[in-house]
Amino acid sequence: MICITYKSLYECLFACGSSPAWRSIQAPSKCGRNHIQSSLTKLTLNFMDGKTKTEILEELWREARTRFSNQLLHLTQQDLTRKLNGTQNSIGFLIRHVGDVELLFAKNVFGADLQVKAKTLIAQRDTGEWTDLDELNSYVQYAAQTLESSISSQTDHDWEKIITTKEFGSKTLAESLGRIISHTAHHGGQIAIVLKYAPAAEASFV
Repeated sequence: MICITYKSLYECLFACGSSPAWRSIQAPSKCGRNHIQSSLTKLTLNFMDGKTKTEILEELWREARTRFSNQLLHLTQQDLTRKLNGTQNSIGFLIRHVGDVELLFAKNVFGADLQVKAKTLIAQRDTGEWTDLDELNSYVQYAAQTLESSISSQTDHDWEKIITTKEFGSKTLAESLGRIISHTAHHGGQIAIVLKYAPAAEASFV
């Protein structure tokens, strides 16, 4: 049985910045802290059940991604052009961007053998073309499957190796996983805010 403390779990799973990870997670709300503690309790039990580090981290990624994927369940075609007044990025753009970055991580960080055309990063702006709901859903499902397959192919030892990219410097593979988890959840939160505060009638591309 593996014995591991809450603090060491925090440090292992949430270390994705230059400051100490334990200090960086003191900000979440009480609700957020309760959610994290509940998740870590389940993860501790999983360690006790003899799961590998890769299996635990894969479960963490899969659960965290629901903060994004759950936003897509009830979207309509009309929702894709919605955005907050005074902002540039529509829901359709944000969905495509999540898929683009997940595929880049699968290739450049986790070693997947694939070609990626990250159109949202190439354009550096919302071009207004992301209006096909079925196509976007298929794209992000493919991105999720590809990234999950890449994560599951790692050995427990692999999570300690150093990955260097021009985007975020040198990180362990575990820290790099924290980057993609937070990136996808961040944009999932943006989509939730747009859906809540940007009426479809007000949405338009300029």
